[in-house]
Amino acid sequence: MNNYLIDAHCHLNKQELLNDEQLLSFWNTHNFSLFINSVINKSDLIIKHNKLQIRHIAGLHPYLFFEKKQDFDLEDLFYMASNGDIIGIGECGLDKRFNNINDQISLFKEQVAIALEFNLPIVIHCVGKYYEIAKIIKDNFPKALILLHGFTGNKEIIQLFNKLNTYYSISFRLFNKHLNIETLLNILKTEQYVFETDIELNTFTDIDDVISKYQQVNHFINYLSEFQNIDKILSIQSKSIKSIFNIL
Repeated sequence: MNNYLIDAHCHLNKQELLNDEQLLSFWNTHNFSLFINSVINKSDLIIKHNKLQIRHIAGLHPYLFFEKKQDFDLEDLFYMASNGDIIGIGECGLDKRFNNINDQISLFKEQVAIALEFNLPIVIHCVGKYYEIAKIIKDNFPKALILLHGFTGNKEIIQLFNKLNTYYSISFRLFNKHLNIETLLNILKTEQYVFETDIELNTFTDIDDVISKYQQVNHFINYLSEFQNIDKILSIQSKSIKSIFNIL
C-alpha cells in the first residue's frame, strides 16, 4: 500500500463524474487507492463507486453551517458517528472572516467532544485562528487526534501543534503564489503528513480540469522528493492515514 496515492481530503459530491472512464483510468494509472470524502450535505454519504475506496468524514463547517445552512446538525453528526457512517469529524474549526467567533467556538467544542466519544479524529478547517484552536485542544481535549486540513501555518505554529497529537495535510495552498519552503520542510520533519486536493466535484464540468487537480498531488510529491526520498514520502503518507483514520 505504500506506493499508492491517497486524497486525504476531497468533496466527491458529483456521482456522474466518478463514473467517467477517463477519470477512473487516470486514477488507476497513477495508483490513487483511497479518497477521504468530506461530507457537505447528508446526500454526500451515499457517494460510492465499486472500483474506488471512498470513506466519509462529516462535520459542521464554520462557514457552511452558519452562513449556508448545512442540512445536518449536531444530532445528525452524533448519529453518523454512532452508526459508523463516518471515520472522522470534520471539517470543523474556526474562521476569522466571520464575526460569530463565540458561536464557532461552541460548535467546534461540541464536535470535538463527539469525536472523542467515538474515538474519531478531528479534521480541522482553520483561517487565521491556529493559536485559538491549539489552546482549545490543549485546555479541553488534550487527547484529541488532529488533522490540520489545507495547512498554511508557519514554523511557530507547527512547533505549537507538535505538542499536540497533530498531522498536517499538504495541499495546493502551500504552493500558491509564493512557495512556502520553510513550512514544507518543517512539515516533512514531523513525518506526520498526508496529501489532499480539497476538490469539490460539483463545481466542475470538464473532466480534464478534475484530472489537472489530481495531477497536483504528483507535483507536490515530486517537488518534495528533492528533500526526502520519494519511497519514504509515500510510506509516511500511508502510515499517517492508518494512524489518523485506522484504515489501510
